[in-house]
Amino acid sequence: MMIIAISIVANLSTIKNEIKNLPADRDIIKSHSITTEGHCVSSFYGHVAEGIFQSQEDIDNHAFQNEGTRPGDIKFKDLNRDAVINDEDRTIIGKPLPDLISGITFDCYYKNFDFTIFLYGVQNLELYNQFRAGAGLATDGDSKDNNKLRDVMNFWAPYNKTNEQVRANFNDPNDNNRISSFFVEDASFLRIKNIQLGYSLPAKLLNNLRIKNFRIYISATNLLTLTKYSGYDPEIGSRDNLNFGIDSGSYPVPRTFITGIQIDL
Repeated sequence: MMIIAISIVANLSTIKNEIKNLPADRDIIKSHSITTEGHCVSSFYGHVAEGIFQSQEDIDNHAFQNEGTRPGDIKFKDLNRDAVINDEDRTIIGKPLPDLISGITFDCYYKNFDFTIFLYGVQNLELYNQFRAGAGLATDGDSKDNNKLRDVMNFWAPYNKTNEQVRANFNDPNDNNRISSFFVEDASFLRIKNIQLGYSLPAKLLNNLRIKNFRIYISATNLLTLTKYSGYDPEIGSRDNLNFGIDSGSYPVPRTFITGIQIDL
C-alpha cells in the first residue's frame, strides 16, 4: 500500500499603518520621506514623474523646470499649477510598508523520503531604488569614471525615445536624480526561503548496524525569488525608523546549498 503523509501550515498577516498624532502637529521630513498625520510612517516624499520629455515642444508646453532641461529628461508634475517645478510640488509618492505578509510550509513523507519547502511572500511593498537613481548616466558632478548599471545602455536618444531611462548627461542640469516617483518600484515578491529533500535508510538495515536513524539530506536557502523589482534584493534592512525602504544597493541575501548526514545512535 502506498502511503503519503502531507502537512501544510500557512500564516497570513496584514499591515495597516497610519499616523494619528504628531507632537506639535509638525511633520517629520527626512531625505526621502515624510512622516505626517493620516499617512504611513516614513512615506516616500518627492516629485511625481510623468515620464520623459520626448521633444522640445513637450518642454515648451510644460511648467518650467530648468534652463538646461532637454528632451530625454524626466518630466515632473506641476501639482500647484504655478508653471514652475520646485519644492512646492512635492507630495507623497509611495509607502515602504507592505499590506500583506504570508508564509506557507509544505511537508511530504513517502516511504523513506521526506520533502519540505517553505515559501515566504510580501505583497504591495514599495521601495525607493536609490541605487538605480545614483548609478544612472546622470550624476551629481562626480567622476565620469564611476560604474554604471547595465540599464543605462538603454538611455534616451533621438533614435531611442524611451520612457525608461534618461538621456546621457553627466552634469544633470534637470536634476533627474531628485527624489521622485520615477525611482519608486513595486517590490512585492515570493521567495523559496528553504527547501530540503531527505532519505532515511530502512529500519532493517539500521538494526544490523545498531543505529537508530541514518538520514542523508540536501537543502537550499533563498533558492529562488520571484519579483518585478529591478534592485539586487527586495528584502532590505533599515537604519532609520523614520526613513526606511530606501535601497542604496544593499547586498542580496546569499543563496546557500547544504548537504549532510544525520545519525542517531
